[in-house]
Amino acid sequence: MYERIIESYFTLSGQMRELRCSILLEELLLKLSEINDSSVSGTDILVQEMIHRIHSTPDRFISPKELADLYHVSIRTVSGRFKKVTGESIHQYQLKLKLNMAYDELPFNPDRPLRDFAISYGFYDEFQFSKLFKRQFGISPSERK
Repeated sequence: MYERIIESYFTLSGQMRELRCSILLEELLLKLSEINDSSVSGTDILVQEMIHRIHSTPDRFISPKELADLYHVSIRTVSGRFKKVTGESIHQYQLKLKLNMAYDELPFNPDRPLRDFAISYGFYDEFQFSKLFKRQFGISPSERK
């Protein structure tokens, strides 16, 4: 699907390019929506609640044990169901979420120290935050500011 969008963008021109890319993007969004609807079904309310909990506490990382204790299930159940629905481990999901949140916020707060960003998103310090940020996005947080 992505290849078709890119190919259309570079091989067509004018209104034909706009129309073709628009149609392909709508098709892609529809497929993504269908995947999302099928992956977070009513039978995975537990995972929906875990995701909500993770999003509501960006200032810290929640361990699988904490989630298991909170929802009265085993760590294996929490980890397995979470990965089945999201495709990522709980830690990977949280790390990606927090880095994306910081990525979005950085340009709007250029004077805010990196240490504050790191702490507010649950990282140990600005060095850990910067290293992981650069690994994820290929640029440092300072460059993003």
